[in-house]
Amino acid sequence: MPACPVCDTEYDQGQVEDCPNCGWLLKISPDAEELTLNLSREEVSKLVELVRQMWGKIPKEASPENLPQFDSQTEQFKNFSQQIEQLNTKLEGLSQDKSPLQSELEELNKRLLVVEEKLSGFTVINEQFKNLKAQMVQFNQQRQQIQSEREQFKQDRIMLKTIIQEFQKNVQNWERNYQSNPDRKPRSPDRKPSSEHQSAQEASELVLSDQEKQLVTNYNNNPALFLHLAQEVSETEDSISQRRSTGQEIVLGKRNRGNYWILNIGGFDYLVPNQTFKINEFNYKTLEALFICQKYQPEGSRDFKLLKPARVSQVSTENTWHLNEKGILKF
Repeated sequence: MPACPVCDTEYDQGQVEDCPNCGWLLKISPDAEELTLNLSREEVSKLVELVRQMWGKIPKEASPENLPQFDSQTEQFKNFSQQIEQLNTKLEGLSQDKSPLQSELEELNKRLLVVEEKLSGFTVINEQFKNLKAQMVQFNQQRQQIQSEREQFKQDRIMLKTIIQEFQKNVQNWERNYQSNPDRKPRSPDRKPSSEHQSAQEASELVLSDQEKQLVTNYNNNPALFLHLAQEVSETEDSISQRRSTGQEIVLGKRNRGNYWILNIGGFDYLVPNQTFKINEFNYKTLEALFICQKYQPEGSRDFKLLKPARVSQVSTENTWHLNEKGILKF
């Protein structure tokens, strides 16, 4: 039979909870299957040993000599028994509170599973964010391209506005001249017309679009109007050597202080001489390959008027152009 760990009194297991001799709570034992009071086996062993020592000091029989000692030890044992009862009460309370704590633990586990599911979804969100970032980069590139096109459109509009203002100014001058001399006689055939009238008359005899006519008029009157629009080009060195040896078509490339201007107007690339262009024996061959030079005399005047601009086209994305149609200059 099992014995009390304090006083060694044997008892029927399962029949009693407290020792019938010393009153010890029998389930507090280092040999118990389940420990109580949240104590380790080592701590329970120390507690039992302490109580055994106290029990051994209690006199088994009362006598006048040991009565004070017996009363003192009895009082200590009562206090200790009360502490044991309080601990037992707390233990029972903890056992009763175990169910709510278990429920809270299960609820926390459920929440943890929800958090894990959300964390697993972050991978998908991260991929979507990367895709969105790439789309934003592409959108910014498109926006910059649109902005660049808008700036080009603004420049074209300013140039067109300048051309219109110049044209209106010419019309107003003509109207004022006509109103001041309404009965003037026609010019005699041998009288040389003004440069502006002659240029307009010669241009009208050619097959020119309205856009080309306006370009010719403005270029002959004030070529500086095109400074903000012009791209300066000249014939490339390779083109010069190959054209002279094989007769290959002329190729123009970008060059600072080039001899020619390329003007993009209305979606077409027109070619005209730079306003500072001076003809000499070295550059005339290139000029002749780009323009029909009417009445040119090597020993004569080098001044000319534009009758028709040349037409060129850009070669893919390179900064080079090929000639599509010759222009016409008159000396």
